[in-house]
Amino acid sequence: MTHPENRAASRIFWQIGVAALSRLFLNTARRFVYPFAPALSRGMGVSLTAVTSLIAINQVTGGLGLVFGPLGDRRGSV
Repeated sequence: MTHPENRAASRIFWQIGVAALSRLFLNTARRFVYPFAPALSRGMGVSLTAVTSLIAINQVTGGLGLVFGPLGDRRGSV
């Protein structure tokens, strides 16, 4: 029989591991496009500046979530 402290520690360890792996996959997916930006711009027939601007807009919207997320939590649903 395991002690409750050991089960709690095991559960926290499991949750941290899952969160770390999830973050790794999300970060990889977000940054995967950078090396392929020139190929994407050629394939879509637009300038490299246009593609990198879209990537930058994507990053900015992620940053805006840090501001507007808590505001939405405080304000509630509309």
